[in-house]
Amino acid sequence: MKRFDYKEICKVIDERTKEWNIEKEEIQALEKKLTDIMNFCEKEGVVFDSVAGPVFVTHLITLYNRLKKGEFVDMDMSFADEISTEALELAKKIASHLEGQYGRKIPDNEEALIATHIGAMQLRLKEEKGEEL
Repeated sequence: MKRFDYKEICKVIDERTKEWNIEKEEIQALEKKLTDIMNFCEKEGVVFDSVAGPVFVTHLITLYNRLKKGEFVDMDMSFADEISTEALELAKKIASHLEGQYGRKIPDNEEALIATHIGAMQLRLKEEKGEEL
């Protein structure tokens, strides 16, 4: 597995926000926040690879924009039963890290989406180690 290089976060931000009206300072703050989140995940044993890392960061960038605007996705949550408790708990911590910036609560379905990224990476890491799923 090739680990996601956190230096790539800036490139992903630039690609995803080029159509947005966003100040340089806000981009720098977002990059720091996303790096902090990736470091938190790593500390919790979820190390994103070079494929899943940019996808997760892209999701967090779009979530950041929805949080900023107070616009969240409304979706069917039937998949939530398949998400591990551990992934959901990590997602809640990540959500609280993002919520502080705008004082808005991230809905449960958005937390579940974060958890799907974490859970998928946890499964890939277990498979790589040959652990039982």
